[in-house]
Amino acid sequence: MSALQSGNTEIFADGSAAWPSVQIGRPDTGFFVKRDANGVPTSIGVSIAGAEAAGALDASQTFGAPTATAPVDYVAEVAATNTLSSSNVQVTANDTVTVNGKVYTFVASPAIEGDVHLVTNADTSLGNLVKAINLTGSAGVDYFVAAAHPTVSAGAVASHATTLTARTAGAAGNSLTLAVSAVTLTPGGATFSGGVTLVNGTTGVAGQLIVASGVAYVCLSTATITSTGAWKKISTASL
Repeated sequence: MSALQSGNTEIFADGSAAWPSVQIGRPDTGFFVKRDANGVPTSIGVSIAGAEAAGALDASQTFGAPTATAPVDYVAEVAATNTLSSSNVQVTANDTVTVNGKVYTFVASPAIEGDVHLVTNADTSLGNLVKAINLTGSAGVDYFVAAAHPTVSAGAVASHATTLTARTAGAAGNSLTLAVSAVTLTPGGATFSGGVTLVNGTTGVAGQLIVASGVAYVCLSTATITSTGAWKKISTASL
C-alpha cells in the first residue's frame, strides 16, 4: 500500500488496480472509499482499528451519493383516542351516538340493532353505551347489538365521561369519527387524535457511518430497533 502524507493526515492507496481503493487517515483507522476494477466506487465508510463499517454506493450514481437512507430513532406506536362526556343530565329517548359510522340509539326498551338502554341515571345510560361498544354486560337488557364495535373500545365511565380508544394502534386511528345528537353529550372532537405509527429505529454499531443525501451520520453506541439517540448527525463546515 502506498501513502501520501500531508501534515498529520496520510492518504493510502492499495495499488491493486488503475483505480485504487483509498483511505484517509492511518492504515487501519480513517475514512475510506473502495472501488471496483473499473474505478466505480462501491462503498464508503469508516475504519477504526481495522474494523470497517461501510455503506454501499450505487454504481449508476456519481461518487459521494450512497444509496443509504438517513437513520431514524425508534418511535413507539400509540392508539388514537377520543372522549365522550356527559353533563350528568339524562339523554333523551332516541338520542344517538355515532362511533365511526356505527349508530347507537338510546331507547327505553332495546329491541333492534344499535339500541342502548335508557335508564333514569345519566352515568348508567352512558355505561350501557360502553357495554354496547364492548359487548359486555347483559345483551338484550343493557343494549341490543350483535357484536362489539370493530374498530373502537370504550373505557369505564369516570367523572361522567368515557374514553374511546382505537382497537388498532397507529396514526390511521386518527381518522376514526365520533358524533352525537344528544345535547347532554359532548365528544372530545369530531375525529380521534393522538395515534402514532410504530417506527423501528435504525440498527448500527459504534463507529458506523451512514451518508445519505449528502449528510453524514455516525452511530455512537450499539443501536437496536428500539434505540433512541444512538445516531448523531455530523456537523459540517466550509473549508
